[in-house]
Amino acid sequence: MWRWRHGMATTYCIFNPETRKVEISISGTRYITNPLSFKIFGVYARPKNQVRAIGLYEYLIRQLNLTLISDHCQSPGGQRIWRELKRKSSLNVYGYDFRTHEAYETSGHNFDQLYVTTKQLERAVPGTVKELQGWARNVRLVARLAN
Repeated sequence: MWRWRHGMATTYCIFNPETRKVEISISGTRYITNPLSFKIFGVYARPKNQVRAIGLYEYLIRQLNLTLISDHCQSPGGQRIWRELKRKSSLNVYGYDFRTHEAYETSGHNFDQLYVTTKQLERAVPGTVKELQGWARNVRLVARLAN
């Protein structure tokens, strides 16, 4: 793994030593109030890469003791990663509204209600787009080691 920092932004990359190319990378920043947080901007993965994002997320949480915060709008692949993290009993995954500082339980149907997907935004009726964008900006999923 290689870590690249530029200002407040950080990118964690996993290289394939044989091809000398990046297999997968995740970029983000930290919240100023929490130096062990990592707010995700996005994930890049090469086609047919051998490393899965779930493995990288888990490494960041377990080995680097980071608290991961989801990006503002999820793709179907992003949803799967967070669902897999939720299944790990040693991790605590919950929703958090950064505007109101309210936590949300992610069990059952609640999990789906916390996400705003790119498809939901594309299919939203004109009057609801702004509301969905506001929800996506403020409510994120958070993953960290369970206490």
